[in-house]
Amino acid sequence: LPVVLTYHSPNYEHAKWGPLARTFLRLAERLAFRAANAVIFVNPFQMDKAPAAVRAKAVHLPNGVEPHVPGGPAELLGRLGLEPGRYLLGVGRLTPEKGFDLLIAAFRQVAPPGLKLVLAGGVDNEDFHARALRAQAAGAPVVFAGALDPDDLRPLYEHARLFVLPSRNEGFPLALLEALAARNDVLAADLPAARLVPLAREDFFAPGDAAELAAKLRHKLAGPPPARAYDLAVFDWARIAAQTREVYARAARP
Repeated sequence: LPVVLTYHSPNYEHAKWGPLARTFLRLAERLAFRAANAVIFVNPFQMDKAPAAVRAKAVHLPNGVEPHVPGGPAELLGRLGLEPGRYLLGVGRLTPEKGFDLLIAAFRQVAPPGLKLVLAGGVDNEDFHARALRAQAAGAPVVFAGALDPDDLRPLYEHARLFVLPSRNEGFPLALLEALAARNDVLAADLPAARLVPLAREDFFAPGDAAELAAKLRHKLAGPPPARAYDLAVFDWARIAAQTREVYARAARP
């Protein structure tokens, strides 16, 4: 059967894996590349790093984002003790590469009274990092919201004062796209994947730098939240779906 491989990110770059696991993941990647008739990269930087034989059968197609529909069920805010515009939001699994330890450290330095930090995301099979994050956040107004479905995430985005992507590593930051669709003001780690979305220079900070993140947070929170709108036409799911269909159709031809 023809095989189409969609490549998100090199998982062996994540800090949670040991040497044996990273070797296995690299071998699996090599076998997957060899077996694929076509490869879809959601990130062009990863495609550029691939061997020439892989690039010859590859195409870059980003992930898309649904248009934000305002007015979702907001009772979750009440259950979490949140007020609209009075919390920062981070979304993602509670794993080391997501950088929430950096965000907690920066938030503790600069948060004005009455502002909370909400981390929305589940844990991997091992929750030792989640426990470490909770210990780090002890005594601070940090809310761990757990894994949420899209209907609950929508009002969290909509009413956030600021969305922060503190990741150390990203294949393609879907949470960042969702924040842009909700017209959030944002701060993002300056990763190649984050550079794929339409942000201004002042919206980025150096990856892994908690001090710079704190300084950027202080600047963002000093004034009223700006009105933001972003051009997300390139991330339209209908267009991406049509292009993806073409890739599959070509791979299926005898």
